[in-house]
Amino acid sequence: MRVVWHDTPDGEFARRQLTLAEESGIWRLVALRPGKLAWPPAGLPPVISEASNYAEFELTPGFEPAPVASFIGELRAVEITAGEETITASWISGHLRGVIADVAAARVKLTGARAALRPAALALADQGGFVPLASLAAEAHAVAEHSVPAPRHKGAAQVPAGTNVADGLTFAIGQLVDAALYWAAKIPTASDAEPVHQMRVAVRRLRSLLGSPRRALTGPLWQSTKAILGDLARELGEAREWDVFLEGVGAELAAAWPQDRRIGLLLSQAHKRRDAAYAMLRSNLADAKMRHIAVDLALFANLRPFEAEGDESFWAMDCHDFALEALARRRRKLLAPGDDLTLLNPTELHEVRKNAKRLRYSGELFSAFWSGKAARKYLDRISELQESLGEINDAASLERLLSGLGSRGYAAGVAVGIATARAKPALKDAQAVWRKLIEAEDFWK
Repeated sequence: MRVVWHDTPDGEFARRQLTLAEESGIWRLVALRPGKLAWPPAGLPPVISEASNYAEFELTPGFEPAPVASFIGELRAVEITAGEETITASWISGHLRGVIADVAAARVKLTGARAALRPAALALADQGGFVPLASLAAEAHAVAEHSVPAPRHKGAAQVPAGTNVADGLTFAIGQLVDAALYWAAKIPTASDAEPVHQMRVAVRRLRSLLGSPRRALTGPLWQSTKAILGDLARELGEAREWDVFLEGVGAELAAAWPQDRRIGLLLSQAHKRRDAAYAMLRSNLADAKMRHIAVDLALFANLRPFEAEGDESFWAMDCHDFALEALARRRRKLLAPGDDLTLLNPTELHEVRKNAKRLRYSGELFSAFWSGKAARKYLDRISELQESLGEINDAASLERLLSGLGSRGYAAGVAVGIATARAKPALKDAQAVWRKLIEAEDFWK
């Protein structure tokens, strides 16, 4: 098998996230990265157009393709019978070549009935197979440029306008799985807390997204996916809790009492707990369990089996109409506690914070449907509310976090005192933003 990827001499295609591939006399204009295309992780790159000669494409007059990189290797295929189903496994193995670089590469493609694909994909994961973070073409371009492939996606998801609920859900799941896998790959060699924080955010967004059409996702698929994401969130959460303490109150303790032995012992124990949480997380990300999670999430977006769990008319609904319904529902739930947040206890305030986060995630997800300052201002206010309520929650949960460090009564008391002092003005700030949210017009109206 031989594939050659081409571009214009000035790299115009790559700037547009495209490449021109030639294989066995067939020319294809192919996407390099998802961008605005619904291209789930582990799926095949969308072919924009295909021809027997590049001259058939509507390109710049006089255009001559310039080779960028190539793949040279072998293609094999085998049919596998599993019960009553037959699937085809085809794989390529060989080398990506640039001008002076040569890198080994391989891909496996599975085709067949939905029910048979998941067991086959998980069996490959048991043998060390994993969901690729970039297409073969994107890897080839990176080899030619002596770089690493740009991430497919690493931030919040945004559903494009003009989609139905099924397509919108597929698009958003794909983006968030891409983000989670991108940051997961960064964690083993990370020198700071950012990858853990960002992967945790991606997992939280996924859980919120899959909870939004809950009236449709009621079957075993949703329950198993929910459990997978819940386990992942807990593992990331433990590491993140120690990061937040050491970067916040812990840093303040170290600066204010640099010579205090009791404070030093507390911080030393906290660092050990953080290191242990990171070691456990890295170990879990490296084993077959994480490869299984990645495969399951990628299959969820590619095979769209969730469509069998709900009313067909629901999945065909315009995403804009669903967004109106979802945002209104989540706003009602957020504002249910009434006018005065100062009357709520820490547990109730934490619930308000979680509902604020869900409304913000939904607002960001559907932000392509509404433009202008109103939407941005509304979502910024929810972010401010989350931040203030986060200070209060940190104070409420710190005593629990530090209780496992042993006999550190005085130092733990000082830490809880600092966090509590921070929480008092935070509640005042939260109440001020809360009143603005109550009075604000719903931007989606």
